[in-house]
Amino acid sequence: LRESVHRWIDGHVRHRPDNYCRTGLDGYPDADGAGTKAVADLMLAWGLSRLGEATSARHLSRPAHDSIARLEDPVLEFLGRAFDARIAMALDGKTADGPLPADLLDRLNRFTPTAADDRPLLIRYRIDSLRQHSRILEPTEPVNAFRVAAPLPFQSEWLKTVENPDRIAPAVARLLSSRDAGSKADELLGTALALAPRLGESFAGPLLRHFGTLMDRVNDPVSRLLLIGKALNIASLFSLAETGRELVGRLQTQFAAEPARFPVLAGRLLQATNSNRPSGSENLHRLEELPGQCLRAVRRLDQAVELEPLRLRTSEWILQGEPLSQLRRVQPNTWLPALRALLHLIGGLYNDRDEQAALVLDAARQVLLYSDVPASDNGPLACAYVAALGQAPIRVAQGRIEEMFRDLTGPYDIRETNSHFALGPLRLVDAVVRAVVADDFVLGPAVRRWLDDDEFLVRKRMQQDLAGFDRE
Repeated sequence: LRESVHRWIDGHVRHRPDNYCRTGLDGYPDADGAGTKAVADLMLAWGLSRLGEATSARHLSRPAHDSIARLEDPVLEFLGRAFDARIAMALDGKTADGPLPADLLDRLNRFTPTAADDRPLLIRYRIDSLRQHSRILEPTEPVNAFRVAAPLPFQSEWLKTVENPDRIAPAVARLLSSRDAGSKADELLGTALALAPRLGESFAGPLLRHFGTLMDRVNDPVSRLLLIGKALNIASLFSLAETGRELVGRLQTQFAAEPARFPVLAGRLLQATNSNRPSGSENLHRLEELPGQCLRAVRRLDQAVELEPLRLRTSEWILQGEPLSQLRRVQPNTWLPALRALLHLIGGLYNDRDEQAALVLDAARQVLLYSDVPASDNGPLACAYVAALGQAPIRVAQGRIEEMFRDLTGPYDIRETNSHFALGPLRLVDAVVRAVVADDFVLGPAVRRWLDDDEFLVRKRMQQDLAGFDRE
């Protein structure tokens, strides 16, 4: 895989547009692709560490660090340390959830601009740009490269409840009665859900019990869907099965609502994106990822009986009851977001007996390799394609991934990060590595179904035994 990735990056360097790097620096760190290759190698090393291949991971990360040392650049030096931390966590068998180590975050916060020197601001922006888009570096922590030091809305109010969960209910009531409760309920709830993985179950449990009260104040259908998706993910993180079932019901209700039809929401977000509103592109990406995110959460909650009905309902929400072959005709302006959403749906639950899964993969391959779509659409489509392949049988996925690295051109972004690394290609490498090392990919769908069923039975037996002990 490393050779395929490096050849692909070399081709990316050869065909860069004239305005690719706007720094005006001679010999900028990634002029020959060295910075991008170094980061890609560290991503691959993390993948090997997830598979327990400690020697191979260290062997692969060594040339990456040699390149970073030669470049003597603070951006790449910090990223090298950050990947080393994630690699060490994987080799120690620790989960990937949570923020980077405190000492690294302290080092990051030292990049503070002054009146005499604003270069640290750009260094921090470049680092946070990769953190924002790499799920290897930041699997759960929200990062916004454009808001370096700004706290999340209502963050201080929620943090006051951490030491005593009994304060959560009064805090909810107080925040709901504030002047901003009606107009900013989505920010209020979004911040609480963003903090929940870090603050633990003692915060998340009571918060989710009040989720419905807060959700009733949110009027925007996009916000409602995205918040339900986040809440379902939190419920699965802490194995809150009953809460999860309630959230699945809320999700299905939203899918059935006329204002929440996928073409309507995607069209609105596309207009916001074309108007250069940052939230438009970000929320569109989250909306497309929602199907896979929710199905994975339901799987983690061991609610196997909910999976297939939810998959079918979500597919109907995206396609609006029309066949895939009519997607471009029925949704002329939103067919690409719809195709990406279908790929994420497969990434959440791949059924190798489902003919539509193969049709969706073929449609995405055709667009990626043989259609002239803008780079801004090509990159997200490639990442969604890889997310789906991570659930497919190895015999299907391996050839398609190799073909993609051989034949895919671009994606090219014109960003301030281009002087140090190519963010578009690295987002794809990040997605490929996570897909290849996922248990779903290694085991395949047949074994995965068997394990899912077996785990469900084991947990059911454990619950019965515990209930028996309680009665005794």
